[in-house]
Amino acid sequence: GIVAGALFPFGDFQNTSDVSPYVGVRYEIQDVNALGKVATVSYLLYGGYAFLITDKQWDEFLNSTGIDENGGYFDIGLGARMHSKTNGIYAGVGAGYVYFNPAGALSASHGLGLQASLGVATGLTSYKLELEVRANVAFLEDSQTITSALVLLGFGLPF
Repeated sequence: GIVAGALFPFGDFQNTSDVSPYVGVRYEIQDVNALGKVATVSYLLYGGYAFLITDKQWDEFLNSTGIDENGGYFDIGLGARMHSKTNGIYAGVGAGYVYFNPAGALSASHGLGLQASLGVATGLTSYKLELEVRANVAFLEDSQTITSALVLLGFGLPF
C-alpha cells in the first residue's frame, strides 16, 4: 500500500524543521483463515521519506548565509501490528534504519529508529483505507536523538 501524511518534529528536531510532507510504502502480511477471518497479528515492511520544511527562523538564517536549505528524513524497517477482532483498530510497533539530513550545513547522520503506532483501518476485500498516528524516536550515530510523530492516510490493495 501507499501512505501519505505529515511529519511533526519534536524537541531539538523542531528547532530546524517544521511540519513536513511524508510519503511512503508498506507491505503487510496478514493471514486469513478458511472462514475468511483475518488474523489478529500482521507483519509489515515499511519505508518512507519526509521532505523537511525548515522552520521560519532557521530558513531566514540559511538564506542570509547562502547555505542549501534542503533536508530529508528517510526510514525503512520491519514491524508488527495487533488488530482488534471486532473493529478496525490496530496498534503496532516497528524498528529499522533512519537517515536524517537536516537542512543547512549540519551533517547528515543515521541510526536506529523505533516506532509505535495506533490506527484504524476500513475497507472491503478489494481495498483497505487506514488512518494512523505513529510516534518515532531515532538514535543517531552522533549521540543525537530525534523524536517526531507521523499522521498518515494509507491505501492498500490486498492480494
